[in-house]
Order: sequence, then C-alpha cells, then structure tokens
Amino acid sequence: MRRTKWKTRPSQRAAMIAIATVMTVTGVAIVGTAHEEQPSAPSPMPAVEIMDFLQIELPPPPQTMPQEPLVQDPEPTYYDIPLDHHLQDVTREQAEANGIPTELLLAMMDQESDYRPDLVSGTSDYGIMQINAINHDWLRETLGVTDFLDPEQSIACGAYMIGELVAEYDGDLHHALTAYNRGRGGAAKYHRNNGTYETSYSRSILGIYNELKEVAADAS
Repeated sequence: MRRTKWKTRPSQRAAMIAIATVMTVTGVAIVGTAHEEQPSAPSPMPAVEIMDFLQIELPPPPQTMPQEPLVQDPEPTYYDIPLDHHLQDVTREQAEANGIPTELLLAMMDQESDYRPDLVSGTSDYGIMQINAINHDWLRETLGVTDFLDPEQSIACGAYMIGELVAEYDGDLHHALTAYNRGRGGAAKYHRNNGTYETSYSRSILGIYNELKEVAADAS
C-alpha cells in the first residue's frame, strides 16, 4: 500500500497557526494534537499590579533622639600651694559634697597647719585640718574615720564640720569659722563679750580665701 503524505491546504495551515497563537496567549499549552487541551498555567500578574507593587512605600526609619554635643567640664584650677594635685582634687570633691567653696577649705588648711598633714598641736589638734581630740569619737562614728593624721580623712572631717556650721549660721563665714576654732560655746561667748563673731582667726582665713578666689578668677 502506498503511503500518502499528509497535505494541508494553505488555508488550513493559517487556521491552525491562529488557533495556536490564541491558545498560547490565553495560557493554554499546546502539547500533542490541536484537539488536546492541557491544564492552563497560572495567569501572569497584570502590568498594573506589578507597577503598584514596585511603588509600595517602605516605612520610614525609626526616629532617634538627637545627640547632644558633649560639653567638657572646665579644667580645674590648681593653686601654687604646698599641697599636691591629688589632695587639691580631694579638697575640691569634699567642698562640693558639703556645699562650701574649695578656696575656703584651702584657706583653713593654710591657717590651721600650713598644709602639714602630720601636725599635732599642744592642744590635741590633729592633721592638716587640726581636728581637736574632743571631736574624734563622734567623727569616727559618723564618717568612719580611722586615722586623723591621714590627709584625705582629715580633709573630709574638716569639710563636714565647716559645712555644717556654714549651713547652721546661714552662710555667715565669720560665725562659722569662729565656731570651728573655738567651738559653738566659745563663739557665743566671744560674741557676748565683743558683739561680733569676727576674730583675727576668721579675718586671716577669709583674707587667704579671697586671694585664692582671685587666682581662680584670673585662671578662668
């Protein structure tokens, strides 16, 4: 039997191409014969939806507090006195803790001991701040002092005592200094006899205090 070659007319071929094109566009896969319809593939995302997806706005980055510029503390003033920088720093810290000027404590050291930490007077005053023995017991209990000749502990004691007196006498430095020197009772007696709390002791200390304040002002 002679084989006959399948022939299609031009019109048939054009129709089949048209059918294939339509099936491809609509998502119908052409596999096998033109009469077999395969499962359709997922429809592609419409162009409008693609554009909308690309234009989605991302959330803004979280806000943070603006950083404040660092403010450096001014350089401390160191005085030309026979007291090293470490003990001058200790004096400054104790003065701030007790609400009194640093220069007042330094002036008291100058007057009391000439900055000598190991000085013991004939009236039983000890250390750089000349803490009298009558005050040792309550200072041990209140501040935990173990050595009244230790300069740091002596400065702490003196700062605490004069700070209490300055607050008690409403900032009257003559009254506070005279009480530090003579005791509260001695200051009251001096005032009864003289009508003032100003003594040579308080005047001397405040003179040194004012000189140190001028040095600090010139250095700033």
